[in-house]
Amino acid sequence: MSSAFEKVWGSAPNDVWAIGRSATSLYHFDGKSWAAIPSPPGDPLNTATSGTGAGDVWVGEADGMAHFDGVGWTSYPLGPQVQWQPPLMPVALAPSDAWALASWTAYPDPNCTVAHWDGGAWTIGSVAAELDSSDCYVTATGWRQGGLVAGGERGRLDVLTCSGQFQSMVGRATSAELDAIWGAANDDLWAVGKHGTVLHGSGGGAWVPAPVPTTAALSAIWGASANDVWAVGAAGTAIHWNGSRWTAWPTGTANDLSAISGSSGDNVWAVSARSSPEVVIRFDGTSWSVVKRSADEFFSDVAAVAPDDVWITGSSGFLHWNGSAFDLVPPPGPSDAPPSGIKAYARDDIWADSGMRWVFHYDGATWTVITAGGEPHPGRTAGYGPFITKIAGDANGPPYFLMQGEIIPVGNVARIDASGALAPLPKLYVSTKHNGLFVLGREAWLVGDGGAIEHGFLPLE
Repeated sequence: MSSAFEKVWGSAPNDVWAIGRSATSLYHFDGKSWAAIPSPPGDPLNTATSGTGAGDVWVGEADGMAHFDGVGWTSYPLGPQVQWQPPLMPVALAPSDAWALASWTAYPDPNCTVAHWDGGAWTIGSVAAELDSSDCYVTATGWRQGGLVAGGERGRLDVLTCSGQFQSMVGRATSAELDAIWGAANDDLWAVGKHGTVLHGSGGGAWVPAPVPTTAALSAIWGASANDVWAVGAAGTAIHWNGSRWTAWPTGTANDLSAISGSSGDNVWAVSARSSPEVVIRFDGTSWSVVKRSADEFFSDVAAVAPDDVWITGSSGFLHWNGSAFDLVPPPGPSDAPPSGIKAYARDDIWADSGMRWVFHYDGATWTVITAGGEPHPGRTAGYGPFITKIAGDANGPPYFLMQGEIIPVGNVARIDASGALAPLPKLYVSTKHNGLFVLGREAWLVGDGGAIEHGFLPLE
């Protein structure tokens, strides 16, 4: 034997299969020695092997897959409706439950072929390739008669189901940049972004553009319930969803609104950022009004716990609304690490961050440093990243942080580990710039440039 092995798979010590670099090099190990096996009768481009036992072995071909039943080979092409495909990767989960996944797209088709074999026929579909890429899948794992998770280049991770709903974890219902996402439930989600873009996600990976009374860029969204949702953005724009339609509301300001939070439908707060003078506005259930203006303060984020308990992050520290006035609360970190993002679970459980990886916590009495991050150094223009850009989470778990690279827009989602360190999770998304993060239970959604909407499952505690 002189061939170099490319792929190997086995079901037992005496049942090991290997594919050599040559397209027709297929070998079997019976526990004692290796022997060359005649290739399947169809296309000789054997790309990989998978199976569930000695009598259930699959190899990938260019137009389908071939099956070995312990005696001989049978080819199962995807069918005449499918043009020539790049090499297909087999993934066998059980007898009569196998998948064929494209390794890359077939130019000029921008989609990745995915197909499921149920023992009698193929269910064929496709999933969009990543932006500016022809790469599809290089690995996969799954569960019997349920589906699988398939991975590829640049952090790609897709969920595929046997019912023909070949759903990527990334969906693009728009080309507009998306900046924020919020949902009342896993199947009732809203994403907003540039040019007055509002998308509604009802589960299953489907996102539908919603008609709205604005073309202004929308940068933040929050809801008290499924029928009480606010989105805010450029030039003081605020629009409201009442369960049937979006309507515009005057806010009393022309400043660009960048963050919004509330504790109920009649206690909603929003702030502007970097549009002097900065403003804080409040909705009392009837109308919006300006609560505070500041010519020398940068506001970043807001978290409303109750009508008498609202926190705003800014360049001077924390502004705390006690029901009648604002108190300035100094940040627990250094002066050059002011708080930026903030997330409140309860009066005595509030989390905040500073961009350079500082994480703070409030226990109802005192702000403390949970994780110490970096500090700027005069004269240095690089080497600071990654940065924290968003904080998210729900009352059932810890906060999560959207991290972004300093120069290349590649980041990750991180959380505080048992040691108190800011620890990145395995990548949940592809290489695109992300602007918004929403977490509900064990599921996470990210939105970003190019209309990217990406969905992932967070690890169990």
